[in-house]
Formats: sequence, C-alpha cells, structure tokens
Amino acid sequence: MENGGTITFPSVNISSGDTSTATITVSVDTLTDGLITNTASIQDLSAAGENNTANNSATADVTVVAEADLGVVKTVSSTASQVGGDLTYSIDVTNSGPSTASNVVITDTLPAGVAFVSGTGPSGEVLSEVGGVVTANVGTMAAGASGVMTINVNIEPSAANNIINNVGVSSDTGDSNPANDNSTVSTTVDLKQSSISGKVFIDLNDNGVQETGESPIENVSITLTGSDLLGAITTQVVFTDANGDYSFTALAQGTYEVTEDQPFPYREGQVVVGVNATADVAENSFTNLVLGEGIDATGFNFAELNQILSKRLFLAFPHFSVI
Repeated sequence: MENGGTITFPSVNISSGDTSTATITVSVDTLTDGLITNTASIQDLSAAGENNTANNSATADVTVVAEADLGVVKTVSSTASQVGGDLTYSIDVTNSGPSTASNVVITDTLPAGVAFVSGTGPSGEVLSEVGGVVTANVGTMAAGASGVMTINVNIEPSAANNIINNVGVSSDTGDSNPANDNSTVSTTVDLKQSSISGKVFIDLNDNGVQETGESPIENVSITLTGSDLLGAITTQVVFTDANGDYSFTALAQGTYEVTEDQPFPYREGQVVVGVNATADVAENSFTNLVLGEGIDATGFNFAELNQILSKRLFLAFPHFSVI
C-alpha cells in the first residue's frame, strides 16, 4: 500500500535462515534529472529478541539522465532563383520528449553569397547575423513543444550556382535521436550571365543576311521586355552602335520580347531569328524569346529595306543607298 510516497508491505513470518523478497516497480518522472535514492526498512524487533538492528535499513542510488528528442526541419521559399532574388528559410524545431530540453540553441549557418535581411526567433524575437551565423537561444523547451524560426536573405552576385543552407539544434539535455538535429536545403541560382544580341543593317537584296556593301544602321532604339524567375523585368532600352550592333547583357533565364523602333527613312524588312534561343517573329520584334541559363543568344537581327527614293528624300539624305 502506498501513502504519500511510502509503501508498506503486509507483515510476514520468516523462519530462521529464510528470506523473503518484496518488489516495487516505478516509473521515473520526465522532469527528473540527477541522483535519486530509495530507502527500504523493517521495524525494530529487538523487544522480540532481535539481536542486530543495524541492518534493518538499506538504500539504493540511481542516477537519472534526462533525455529529450529535439528535431529540426528546414524549408526554403524557392529551390530555384537568381541573383537579386529573395529567399525565406523556415526552421521548425520540436521536442518529442520524454524530458524537457534545457538551454536549447538553434544555429543557422548562412551560405556564402547571400546577405542577411531579417530574422525572427520561435518566440517572436528579432534575430541578427554575426559572421554568417544566425543564432536563436530558445532556453527551455518542454516535451511536446515546438517553434518556428524564419530567416530572410537576398542573393548577391557573388553567389555560387548552388547555395546550401544548414541549421542545427542543440541543448544541454541528452538527445535520444541526434540524426534529426540538423537539416539542409539548397537553391540553384541563375547567375544572370545570359545575353541577347543582334544588329540592324540595310538589306539591299532582302535576303536577311548582311553582305558586303550593306551598311549598318546606327542609333536605332531597341527595347527589351519580358520576365525572368522573379517575374516581370524592368524595361531596358539600348541603341545600336556605329556597327549597327545592340546587346542586352546580365540576363537571367526567362521569356523576353525584343522590339525595334523602326528607323526612318527605311522600310521594314526581315526580322531574323538568331541562334541559341527560340523566338516568334512579329512586326519589328521578336516575341516569346525563350532564353536559357548562361546562354548567349546571338544574331537576332533586323534587316531593313531602303525607302522608295524621292527627290526630296534624296536631297535630305544624300548618302542614301539605292537598290
């Protein structure tokens, strides 16, 4: 019978030279950590003729080591992005018990090539970055408890093509399953090393190829629109140089449109699809131009035809070529 932590067994008669055994089975409380001592004793029977009462009690010591099961799982907002893109890392930490974990620390090591923007700990606290490491000091985490930590970063031009982020969780309490104390995610990064280029020239024989005697056209406005991995890009405008050349550089993979501002006094000629990318052709433009990662799409040319020559036009442009 147990009463207030003391168990009393019924009286028994033990003959001289005999023994009797009592067994008690208990479970250790999940909050217990350290040394526990159990004492058993029998009553003093010296009045009935017992001649040695020194061995009427005995103790047993057990050292209890608390054991928790901390686990961490990390996810990333995008597994494919590009230079200039933002990423959010979400870290879920749990304690599956059975014991409370003390001095819980979450340590996230940011990959090279990202800039820390902000972070929030499991209790809503504001986190900071020191030497590329973001740390959340959780403190005590009861069995069954969980929390979420978030980190926001921006991908810098110095990033590698694949960036890997690691997070780990630790505590002063023993862990029964250390295999789930770390988590890793990766993101492939487009380094924006693609380009689109071409030229504008006078196509005297209307065959779409610049040949000897067919002059380049300088200062023609070319506009680039479209979208990359981050969505719609900022419109870019360039002008052809003295060789009639134009180019758009530092592009990410995406789908683009290249549009020419029809140069005066020329007539629209062929719109010539180049190499290393696919595109549809429209009036003075390439549409649905699909550009891959790390690709130089070249030869996307605008071949212009001479205007029908009038006396006024000839006098205004004495250098005008004639078919």
